Amino acid sequence: MKKFWILTFMTLFMALPAMSMEQPDDVIEDEMQSVSITIKEGSVKVTNAQGQKLEIFNLAGVRISSLALESEEATLKLNLSRGCYILKVGKTVRKVNVK
Repeated sequence: MKKFWILTFMTLFMALPAMSMEQPDDVIEDEMQSVSITIKEGSVKVTNAQGQKLEIFNLAGVRISSLALESEEATLKLNLSRGCYILKVGKTVRKVNVK
């Protein structure tokens, strides 16, 4: 039964669209919080998230990194190996595909 739920979760998660680090000017905004995440050439730019933290998870749900966002606008260079990751800032959650 546990395998069934894991396979179901992974199938649904993989069906979600992914953002690629290679696509320039990929902007996604959460209108409710006005937090925006921009991904360009391996860097992540987060705006309107002062005092919050950026958390990076792998697909298994294990937290890879947690970074405090001290300013209103932060640009961070991510040194992640190839694969899919989940970025979370407050209630804003995005899936990223690193190629």
